[in-house]
Amino acid sequence: MKIEICVPSSATTKERGDLLETLSREMLEIQNFKVEEEVKKTGMELDLLCKHNVADRTIYVECKAYRDGKIDAPIIRQLMGTIVLQGYSEGWLISTSELGKEAKGIEDELASKGLAGKLVIYTPRKIIDSLLASKIINPPPQAQLIQYLPEENIGEWSLLITPYGKFWAVAILEGGMPSKVVCYHAKSLSLVDDQALLDNIASTDSNLSKLDFSKIILFTKKEKKLSLEESLIEVVEVQKGDDWNDYRPARPEDFVGRTKDINDIFDFFKKIKEKETTRRCFAITGNSGLGKSSLIIKLLEKAENRHQKHKVYICAVDVRAAKSSEYIYAALLKTLKNAQKKGFGDPEINILITNASHPLDSESITEYLESVDKANQIIVLVFDQFEELFSKPDLSDLFTNTSNMLMDATSLQFNFCIGFAWKTDSTTHTENPAYFFWHKLSEYRMVRKLSPFSDRESHTVISKFEDVIGQKLDGDLKHNLTVSSQGYPWLLKKLCIHLYDKLEQGAKQEDLLENKLDIASLFSDDLSELSISAILCSNRTKI
Repeated sequence: MKIEICVPSSATTKERGDLLETLSREMLEIQNFKVEEEVKKTGMELDLLCKHNVADRTIYVECKAYRDGKIDAPIIRQLMGTIVLQGYSEGWLISTSELGKEAKGIEDELASKGLAGKLVIYTPRKIIDSLLASKIINPPPQAQLIQYLPEENIGEWSLLITPYGKFWAVAILEGGMPSKVVCYHAKSLSLVDDQALLDNIASTDSNLSKLDFSKIILFTKKEKKLSLEESLIEVVEVQKGDDWNDYRPARPEDFVGRTKDINDIFDFFKKIKEKETTRRCFAITGNSGLGKSSLIIKLLEKAENRHQKHKVYICAVDVRAAKSSEYIYAALLKTLKNAQKKGFGDPEINILITNASHPLDSESITEYLESVDKANQIIVLVFDQFEELFSKPDLSDLFTNTSNMLMDATSLQFNFCIGFAWKTDSTTHTENPAYFFWHKLSEYRMVRKLSPFSDRESHTVISKFEDVIGQKLDGDLKHNLTVSSQGYPWLLKKLCIHLYDKLEQGAKQEDLLENKLDIASLFSDDLSELSISAILCSNRTKI
């Protein structure tokens, strides 16, 4: 269960701080403490000096209500230092975020040294337990809700502390993904059916706010089961060409070069499995036409060979098909379920996204990825054409969802990796969320930047082309193909297809050589497929 301090987007920092203070004072009053002094108060943090009403004890309390991320080890060390240097009886940390891995290690170390009583840490679960014990709230009405919904369609409960009251909120799953939200008053456990109040709760910055808060009329299962359709989000996997002359990404048998890039990426997967790196992200970058998508197809083929098929599972999805910010989560769900069908991890776990903001923290997904770790396997989700989202400002939340998933993957350290194919010759304004996304993740990713083909690699492609057409090319014609393609695999392929078409039409190699491959007709053919308005736009661009 989670707990969140939630305010409307129009709220001030003081208003958020007031909600955090109210929660903290309730926690302290439960333990018979009163606040003596506010040392610091901001929207996300509150430091208090408190005195016990009976015993002669003064404690130092730090309250944290971070929106994202976990409590890091330096926060614990700094708080412990304050307690010791100032001579306080003890210190408290009240946090609506979980402890990070290193922070948990320090907590365990303090306990082993008999210092657990010197620092009391209230994580979300302990805060909720304390509020439950004091009857400030009641347990989430899971038993009440399963009268109307199958349990597998109910997500994880969150306690929302808002200006409008305290509420238990839960995501309703459709197709294994969060879709709608049901809210109950945290004290009375009565269903929130006032649409105006639901709209107010939805207007806050909770991690559920992007879901549908529309009033839901619940019927008992005997009367009518709430319709929960399978997710309508279609996830499109990266497609390869059907033949050598298909302009889509190259078939693995037609692929040339990039051996070092392939080996480095699979070495990276091995380091993840052996816990030799904390990174859980890689990026394939480079200009348009350098074969990033074709490299992804080659990675998929290698993952299917007899040496890797039970060790590495890769799913590559085309982000151009995204129509909503939930596309990323739908891709995650599809990847994990497909991997499970292929023999990765525990086959008995029902994989569901029950945590709307941090899907990897969903109970079933955490359990499943733990089983993948135990089997010494790795699952990889690759997003191709990710930069195409720059032109879809209505999908800006998608970057937040992807960032959350990557940060959680890095924090949880499972054998789960996220990859990106990212075009570097496109312009991204600094105001674009993609700009912040890409630069924020720079320290978390391993990068393979593709360079243009060498002459040797271009000659290998041309040799494959000669095998296809059943004739050898004139040496000068080969040279012209190599020079004209400028090291771009996509352009070399286009020129080879053009040459093939001309030879099929009866042209002679010497005529094509004399006419410089008749490249002008190649681009004339491309222009002939455009509308008049598109041609005019192209001409203006050239001017």
